[in-house]
Amino acid sequence: MTEGGKDANWFEIRAEAPRKKRQPPRWQRQFAITYDGEIFVSAAISGRSEMEVMLCAGYDGTSCYSSNGHLYFPLDWMEREFPHDTWGILRDVIKNCRYERSGG
Repeated sequence: MTEGGKDANWFEIRAEAPRKKRQPPRWQRQFAITYDGEIFVSAAISGRSEMEVMLCAGYDGTSCYSSNGHLYFPLDWMEREFPHDTWGILRDVIKNCRYERSGG
């Protein structure tokens, strides 16, 4: 596990939902892109607990970043391990949206 993803750039997807609508917390909207292009996203997006995702990743030997008490895992691995429709949407958002660099 790498604390803060020091070999990656951290970004935050802007929340553009109306103010009255509940928005995901900032840490769930953060993601990291490593210098070799690998995308790390919040474990919470899987719909499972961070602990369950961490245990699966440890079993598979999958790398992990920790930032501000939350865990982030490779998007490719998350897609394979916890399949659901959100991953394709998330890839499109990361590819096409405006995002701001975050502290990580």
